[in-house]
Amino acid sequence: MDNPLILHIETATPLCSVSVARGEHLLAAKRATVPNSHARSLASTIRQLLDESGLAMQDLDAIAVSEGPGSYTGLRIGLSTAKGICYAADIPLVLINTLQATAAGMRTAMETDNDVCFIPVLDARRNDVYWSVFNNSLQAIHNAECNSIQDVMQYVLEKKLNAVVAGTGTFKFEAYQPQIRLLHDDVVDSRNFTRLALAKFQAKQFADLAYSEPIYRTT
Repeated sequence: MDNPLILHIETATPLCSVSVARGEHLLAAKRATVPNSHARSLASTIRQLLDESGLAMQDLDAIAVSEGPGSYTGLRIGLSTAKGICYAADIPLVLINTLQATAAGMRTAMETDNDVCFIPVLDARRNDVYWSVFNNSLQAIHNAECNSIQDVMQYVLEKKLNAVVAGTGTFKFEAYQPQIRLLHDDVVDSRNFTRLALAKFQAKQFADLAYSEPIYRTT
């Protein structure tokens, strides 16, 4: 199937979002305005998105949902909602890594050269962030970890990276400019799932509905 209709659900951060795309073409998107309202607003937001798009659950070919890392509560709500739709509509589930999707949003938001590295950062406890490093092709060159911002900067400086930081933990790196570039655009959004979800769908990289679990934290 070249142009599947996929619903995207992002709940790893305080402001959840949903979107729907046919193939690489984004049809519609909605984003929460109240932080941490996933439990009471996610299902209704999905219904509104589909209604406004003239779509029904039965039209969907798959669901793509954030697998984390991120908020424990948010990820649980997102995955359970996605599984429920998949069971009801008998369609596959695709898991999207939150950090890779954020890197995809970073690449879309800015013009970059080939040697730039994207460092998506999600706010974690105290002085820590969830982070990873991706090249301009969105290939991971450093696996996801949860570390202090000092550890992240030590890695950046040791590797002499031409790096950009973005995500919900960006504010923690303000003191490190101009050693590292900061992108303040809100790039943690389900709209950035589109190409990642399509690639996984076409490769039939589907999650097990019974046993798939979100990634709450990294080592």
